[in-house]
Amino acid sequence: MAIIQDPTGAGIGLWQAGTLDGYEFTGRPGSPVWFELMTHRYDAAAFYTAVFDAELVPMGEGMDEGGDDVRYATNGPGESASLGLCDAAGMMPEDAMGWRVHFGVECTEQALQRVRELGGSVLDGPIDSPFGRITTIADPEGASFQISAMGEATTEG
Repeated sequence: MAIIQDPTGAGIGLWQAGTLDGYEFTGRPGSPVWFELMTHRYDAAAFYTAVFDAELVPMGEGMDEGGDDVRYATNGPGESASLGLCDAAGMMPEDAMGWRVHFGVECTEQALQRVRELGGSVLDGPIDSPFGRITTIADPEGASFQISAMGEATTEG
């Protein structure tokens, strides 16, 4: 196991299974369903193709944020992908850059009610996307992450 800093400046944990397997990526509610690197140094993210043999597939010109095309690639096509790399220059401040984990939930509103009951807060969203209804939340200590209700996906963004 190791924690490294990639060329974009983001920290990431590496794991080589041995006697302790780690976890299985199921993509189901209650577990991580997506991992996403938000960076101002998008071109440096090519690091992941060399180190992890990732096949980066650009999502195309359909991604538009405030009138500008957003560079975004996934590690493989369609539903086989489990992570995305986003050029967040102009979208997010540099101190907010890094890896984000999305946890699956069955229903956004029920999950947000539970977040609030447990002392968490909503930072952004919910935002409807073709990939699910995504909300950025913070736990009571301020750590942020995303929840995604994949069954609530829409074709409108």
